[in-house]
Amino acid sequence: MFDDPTIHDLQVKPDLRDGESVLAAKSTKLGDSIRDNAIVIVTTQRIITGAKKGRSVDEEEADKLNLDIDLADIETVRRTGVATKTIEVVTLGDDVYELPPLQNGSGAIVDAITSEAKLGKTSWGEESLAE
Repeated sequence: MFDDPTIHDLQVKPDLRDGESVLAAKSTKLGDSIRDNAIVIVTTQRIITGAKKGRSVDEEEADKLNLDIDLADIETVRRTGVATKTIEVVTLGDDVYELPPLQNGSGAIVDAITSEAKLGKTSWGEESLAE
C-alpha cells in the first residue's frame, strides 16, 4: 500500500559508511502522534533510529531516537508485544536499547538484525540461546 521509508526520510540523514547499505526500514508512531513520526533502519553494519522529516516527537520518547548501534556489538535482540511490538537490543556491554515500537514490519527489522549480526533465533516459549 505505502512504500517503506528510506534513509532520506530522516530529519538528520546519517552518512552511510563505505560498503554499507540499507537492509530494512520501517516508520512508526512514537508517543501520542497521529501520523508516523519515527523511523527504524537496519543497515549492513548498524541500527539507526530517528525522527521522520517534518515530524516531532515528545520529549518523554526522545530516548528511543537518534540511536546508532553497531551490529557487531549486539548480543541479544528481544521482541515483545501483541499488536505493537517492542524491540530491545542488548549490546556486549550489557547496555539495553529500546527501539521505537512497531505496529507493522517488526519481523523484517528483527530478521535483518539477526541475519546480518549472525544471531541465533529462539522459538516462542523456549529458553534463550544467548550465553
